Amino acid sequence: MHEELIDWQPTDIEHVTIQEPWELDFWMSHFQVNGNRLRRAIASVGSRRSDVLANLRGSGRTIG
Repeated sequence: MHEELIDWQPTDIEHVTIQEPWELDFWMSHFQVNGNRLRRAIASVGSRRSDVLANLRGSGRTIG
């Protein structure tokens, strides 16, 4: 039997960590981007959520 995932959310919402598969899924959904784009943004600007968001917005995508 599969265990239901109930709104997993990172403990530190100010930093984007993607080491665990559920973290990657959370942030891809949050920013509405694919994993490769998210990894590139983190590699470019680090893990602070506001910096990642600014980088993703700079890519021409509309992100909440």
